[in-house]
Amino acid sequence: DDEDDDDDLDELSEFQEAPLDPAERRLVEKVQAAATLLEEVLKEASVSCLPPSSSAAPLDSAEVVALEESVTHADVVTGCIDALAADSVGGIDIEACKKSLAKLREAVTALGARCSSIPASQLQAALDDIQEAVAAAEAEEGTADD
Repeated sequence: DDEDDDDDLDELSEFQEAPLDPAERRLVEKVQAAATLLEEVLKEASVSCLPPSSSAAPLDSAEVVALEESVTHADVVTGCIDALAADSVGGIDIEACKKSLAKLREAVTALGARCSSIPASQLQAALDDIQEAVAAAEAEEGTADD
């Protein structure tokens, strides 16, 4: 719900001395949208590693490896989302956002292979939206320096 998203962003703004500027708001909105989508991917990836509940058999080594890989990628995803959010307020750190987004793309690609309900194209589109918001902020920053 867009109204709830705006309320969430307004609450975020309340913790800052100044409200989000338009570029920050755009970027935070895109990061929030991607985070919501990635939350579903993480849920599905974690469930995909578990044996059926009717099975009392322990995980085999391939399932353990898959679980470990999912945990590693999930850790990267959450770290990158946190970094993007932090680097998007109080002045956008363009280079830090680009680095976090590059790491996020790698982890999402790996996790996306475990997720069948969300198409890879939808995940990539969400990341592309973040990239466009970062590029727009960079372009605005470049014109402000002139």
